[in-house]
Amino acid sequence: MDFSAISLIVLVLVIIVAYITRLNVGLLALAVAIVLARFGGIKDSVMYGGINLNVFWTLIGIYFFGQCMTQSGTLALFAKKLITKLPVKAEVWPLICFVFTMLFALLGPTTILALTVVPLITIEIAGYIGANVECSMILTMFGGLAGRMTPLGGNLAGQIAIAEGEGFIETGVLSKIFFWDHILVCTILGIIYYFVFRGFKKDKKYVSEVEALKDIPAFNKKQWICMICMFAFILFYAFTQWHIGFVAIIFSVIMIAAGCVEQKDVLDKTKWGTVIMVAGTGILASVVQALGGITILSNFIGYVANLPIVSGVYSAVSGVLSMFTHAMSVPIPILFATVEETIQSLGGTRQDMFRCLAAIGSGAYIGMSCPMSLAGANVFACWTSVVNPGPKEQQKQFGKMMLLAFVSTVLSGLIWVFIVRLF
Repeated sequence: MDFSAISLIVLVLVIIVAYITRLNVGLLALAVAIVLARFGGIKDSVMYGGINLNVFWTLIGIYFFGQCMTQSGTLALFAKKLITKLPVKAEVWPLICFVFTMLFALLGPTTILALTVVPLITIEIAGYIGANVECSMILTMFGGLAGRMTPLGGNLAGQIAIAEGEGFIETGVLSKIFFWDHILVCTILGIIYYFVFRGFKKDKKYVSEVEALKDIPAFNKKQWICMICMFAFILFYAFTQWHIGFVAIIFSVIMIAAGCVEQKDVLDKTKWGTVIMVAGTGILASVVQALGGITILSNFIGYVANLPIVSGVYSAVSGVLSMFTHAMSVPIPILFATVEETIQSLGGTRQDMFRCLAAIGSGAYIGMSCPMSLAGANVFACWTSVVNPGPKEQQKQFGKMMLLAFVSTVLSGLIWVFIVRLF
């Protein structure tokens, strides 16, 4: 029996079933991978190889560090202090939201913290000064997404690790392409949405007092220790060749040992479900690849795309997948595995492969703007907390964000084809 097509169908069904049933896609993927491997004659060693230990330890380290910074209240207080120093003009506030959140995400240990802490402040300030609240929310989100490719965080490092596992060892070249191209795509989207959502118009609808910015306290001793650890972490990782996950674990232990945060809180709040998602789907992807399912997907992408548009196709497909799954668990590892074969079939170069890898990663994180995905859900929750909308308004905004995420994946594909490809 030819399991190549079956394995690919099963992969799609796993994503759909996990979404409908709310099962952890990694757990479901692991169970299905075991069954597929048994019937398809795949050895256990192939499944073991599907667990990317580089990605695994990167995620663990970043989550530990992020929880130390969050649970101690350091990041929230730092954001409040920093944002009050920025100029506050209603007409340009959405643009400030984009730039500030991007910088916060680029300099922070984990981007998702920027999309958890910063929107509460930026949306609140927007309401206070009469800026466009919806536009401020959207540009805050895309600014945070733009910063997801920071060299100091786990998102870029994880993608590079996955790319290395597929035989792409040009780490320095890939890092630059991933970083700059993604920022360019997100910046273009931010500019488009600034005008589409009329960010240049004042909106007095949600005017309120900014309680969050009143009587901001000084850093306490524990928070100062965390701040020192954060900057030490950035500098240490920037000037050494140590694994980013291991560096993050070292400084996390320092903060726990110093009493800045309770060990139990860090362990309990760490997103183990995401770690399982990455591990489980990685195993399933390796089995599907061994059975020939990835080759079918590669041939399909190669069939519908030619060389000038293939990066755009990859970006859009990756974005749609990421709307319903985790970027690092499904679209990135699965689509990365198809790139070399696809580009070879189209007669492309190594540089074309690099660009497609970057397009996949960029599209995956843009797709996370969906309110059913991690980034979009966080920002939507911040918006509801600040604005306190009624049920109908809340439902309407949820639908708009769903549509926005899909439109963004399509636009990102077009940007890759007509703009990024030219550089």
